[in-house]
Amino acid sequence: MAFLYEVRPNVRGAAAIAALLTAIVYTTWPLVPSWLSRGAWSVRAAALVTGLVCAGQLGQYGQWMVGRTYKNVAASRALAGVLPPGTLVHGILANGLALENQIRPIFVGRGFGNYEDRKTRDDVRYILTYVAPSLGFESQARNPVIQDVLDAYPNRRTIMTFEVSGIASGYGRAALIDKFGGTSRPRSEQTTGREDN
Repeated sequence: MAFLYEVRPNVRGAAAIAALLTAIVYTTWPLVPSWLSRGAWSVRAAALVTGLVCAGQLGQYGQWMVGRTYKNVAASRALAGVLPPGTLVHGILANGLALENQIRPIFVGRGFGNYEDRKTRDDVRYILTYVAPSLGFESQARNPVIQDVLDAYPNRRTIMTFEVSGIASGYGRAALIDKFGGTSRPRSEQTTGREDN
């Protein structure tokens, strides 16, 4: 509960605890099963464990009630008014903001999920990313994938920005970015002189 919104410590901590408890059960076998079968668990102990679990769940529900927003729903609906159904959009945010419209998110992860061609996907005209707390915030530190995509399109232009929630610090600002800066054709078509059909 102390690190509820920190994914990495929770996963690693849970894995370590599971491995430790499994090792304890195996090394003390059959002590633990025979202790449990003798009725070592009293009604009070069961009620205490149940109460702790319920209190944790109620605490999380209370946090949700107090801090819930509809910013992502509003942002997703705003995108529906700008992008036609079936539009391909790069970015982690595209996945979360595709629920109230019909955009087609193109996920890019470090070494997976459309990673190899991330800088040359001219069929994907738009990028959804954070601009606050900072540009490309969702992929900073060890995973600057969206920054790679942004850097590959220096003529990009921000079409619109909107508030979103879901980051550790609370609220952020996201942007819908046109990779080609509003030109009518992708750069591959501009450099080859190919005409639109």
